Formats: sequence, C-alpha cells, structure tokens
Amino acid sequence: MSNPPAIIARDAPGFVDCEPIIHPVDRIKNLVMKEFGVTYSDLDGWSRDARVVVPRHVAMSIARRLTTCSLKDISTRFGGRDHTTVVNAVKKLPMRMQCNPVLRERIEKIEAAFRRELAERAERKAVINTPILNAVEPTALELSDIDNKRFLAASAAAQARSQVELRKVELAAAEGRLAKLLGLEEPGPGGAPR
Repeated sequence: MSNPPAIIARDAPGFVDCEPIIHPVDRIKNLVMKEFGVTYSDLDGWSRDARVVVPRHVAMSIARRLTTCSLKDISTRFGGRDHTTVVNAVKKLPMRMQCNPVLRERIEKIEAAFRRELAERAERKAVINTPILNAVEPTALELSDIDNKRFLAASAAAQARSQVELRKVELAAAEGRLAKLLGLEEPGPGGAPR
C-alpha cells in the first residue's frame, strides 16, 4: 500500500515549488498560437503577411485588455517592438472584429481560455496557501518518507515556536500581577500608579 499524499510546508527544508511561472503575455501567445496555427517566431517576427499580422494583433490586444502589463512590456515580448505597435493593434482589432464574426468568435474563445487558466491558477494558489498547523503554508504533493519527516519536523518547530511565544506572554502577565501585588508598579503619568 502506498503512502497517501502528504502536505509539506513551503518554508520546510528542501521544499521546491513545482509550478512554472509563465508570464501572462506568453500564456496569451500560447493560446493564440494554438487557435491560429502560428509559431512563436511568427508572433515575434517582422513578417507583415496577414496570416501572421492578425494573430499578432489579436495577442497584443488581448494582452493589453486582460493583463496589467504596460505597453512597453507587451511590445518587448513581441520581438522587441515599439510600444506604438501595441497601440496600433489595440485600435485596429475592434474594426476587424465588426467586419469578421468568425474572428470575433475566435478571440472570444481565446479570452475565455485565458480567463479559465487564470481562475485555475488562482484556485491552485488558494489550495497551496491554505493555512494549517499554526499558519504553515502547505502544498499538496506526493512525497517520500524523507519529505514527510521534514514536514513533521517543520510542523513541530512551528508549534514549539508558538508555545514559546505563549509562555512569554504568560510570563509577562504573571510578572505584572506579581509587581502589582508587591506594590512595585511603575508610576503612570503624573506620578500616579498605573
């Protein structure tokens, strides 16, 4: 019988986050490539062929509307173009969409897929960041016995730190009560006892 999946703390020794970080513009470019059958080099290249220009403009426009990336950042991710190329793409695309309902449907399909990817990523992050065991952040991964032991050690350390902090608070409160009983309280403002 195999071990069940364990949870390991992000701050535990040996923790490795397995999800690659992909820039949002690159995610959009991937979706556009699949939908239009073009390549990365087509989108980043300098071709003015309509077969390439339309998907490039679509990707730039979607990136501008659905991300917080600047014009400069978007243009840099398309072969180092000038930011005005993105402005031009954003301006031209609505007219193309009005004239071509098939293009509009394809763009809506890409936008829906991108929003779905963002939602799935946010959902995964929510699972990863769910606090347990005194706010140790876990991620669900298949782990070996060594990783399980590391997780247990990290959890025990977090619990021990919490207990130490609790003892410090209790000690401070007891010292205050003792000082009050012995009349050793520090005077408050104006010389009056606190």
